[in-house]
Amino acid sequence: MNQLKYDYNDCYFYAYNMLMRALKADDIDTGISKALYLAKLYLNIDDIIIYKHDTDSNQYVHLFNQSLINNSSELITEVLNKRIDILKKEKEQLFHINKNGIGDLFIMPINKQNFNYIVVINSNKSTKLNEEFMPILKDILNLVLEKYDYISELKKSAIIDTLTGLNNRYVYERDKEKLDNTEGIIYGLFDLFRLKNINDNYSHIHGDSYISKTAKILQTSFPEYTLHIESKGKVKKVDSGNRLYRIGGDEFALISKTKSYEDIQRKADTIKKMVEELDIGVSDPIGINYGIVIGDKNKTLKDLTIEADSLLEKDKRETYKRLGLERRR
Repeated sequence: MNQLKYDYNDCYFYAYNMLMRALKADDIDTGISKALYLAKLYLNIDDIIIYKHDTDSNQYVHLFNQSLINNSSELITEVLNKRIDILKKEKEQLFHINKNGIGDLFIMPINKQNFNYIVVINSNKSTKLNEEFMPILKDILNLVLEKYDYISELKKSAIIDTLTGLNNRYVYERDKEKLDNTEGIIYGLFDLFRLKNINDNYSHIHGDSYISKTAKILQTSFPEYTLHIESKGKVKKVDSGNRLYRIGGDEFALISKTKSYEDIQRKADTIKKMVEELDIGVSDPIGINYGIVIGDKNKTLKDLTIEADSLLEKDKRETYKRLGLERRR
């Protein structure tokens, strides 16, 4: 019986194994690391790294393949981000940058939709990249990254409110269960003033604008994370201690572990003024009401919710009285 013999120099053999390893791995990082390691062997090169363009920092950062990063990776990242103007222009082909101390950097965009992913191949040897293998490599990585993006979007949609980008009600309820006591916690409830009136008298388009623009103000005032770029070029999100949620049509919640009551109260007053001045294309008054309370070891989040809701209702009554409006029951 004839046995099937593999040609281990055949690019299709390596390509098939790359694809299987990438797609069958338990997590995407491990899968891509294994796939790239095979490509590294086949091409006989020093480094092969996937980068993604981070829009917040306008930098290219390592996305996967941490196990393949070595001492030269930091220098490669530095070179890339100094030549970011070139990377944005060269979208259709493999091109290279010669850099003393690194060697030849071959850069290939691999994402068909917006070119935000690139693969960087580094070689100190005199390397002529395999013309047959490179298009296959590009297609394989693009296929795997499309799967990664799809899974990431599914995960994101389960926890993120699509209109505002804030944490949704599911995350809010999950986080509430984790809090045994509220010592050191500042809790706030925010409620858009007369959102139903805007929806009824104008349109839900105006109402959605009201919601999304207010959420943006809240996000700017209480950022959940700050971005830090590590020496090897990877963006790290540093927890700021704030959690923002959209918990209803017109309701938002804040849980903060690092800010003082006075600081949050000042910010809430500023937020109130900013929302009142928003342009959403209506002539009716708009605004936001809030209630902010301090936790302690004897209070649950439910206790804080009741206290904050009471303060919010008081603030809302005062707003109606100030504007001379009748509150709809």
